[in-house]
Amino acid sequence: MSYITQNDLNNIANNTGTLLNVSKKATKNIRMAVPGESITTYIDTGSIITEEVTRIVPTDGIYIVISDKLLNSNTVTHDYFISIEDFLPRYITLDNMPINSNNITYDYQTVKANGNAMVFEHLEEYTPTGLYEKPPSWGGDNKPASGAIGEGYWMASVQRPTEWYFVSNLQFYNDYVIV
Repeated sequence: MSYITQNDLNNIANNTGTLLNVSKKATKNIRMAVPGESITTYIDTGSIITEEVTRIVPTDGIYIVISDKLLNSNTVTHDYFISIEDFLPRYITLDNMPINSNNITYDYQTVKANGNAMVFEHLEEYTPTGLYEKPPSWGGDNKPASGAIGEGYWMASVQRPTEWYFVSNLQFYNDYVIV
């Protein structure tokens, strides 16, 4: 099984000269993750929904589940989780206040995305199979992520500038603005 690696993506990002800076503009539903919980991430890929990856919330540390609607589904959502350390600088309350771990419960609440990221345009030749190596911070097994199909971007946060993941055009234009 062939797929693009994080090293390949870093080489493309560093050598093409086409990196763009983007600012986050979306609101997200978030909740505290349950250690050991299984989270499946689905993404819009054109007119269909694709299962990108399934991960287990680690039992060490604090993690936040981030959830968003998918354009092409009423039954599944775009769910993923990140560590609290990665979450806190990236999100604020709806009234623009910082979030701390005491603000987050196991019930969903809405927050605003905050901050910037880097992107470069996806080309079909990068992922003919739609598969890519998961960023190291995603943890879990060594299975590749899927769903890097169609038009979209490769994105890395300012906090993790060498960890790339695929974002479809649908999600990108809903959540980000080029600065």
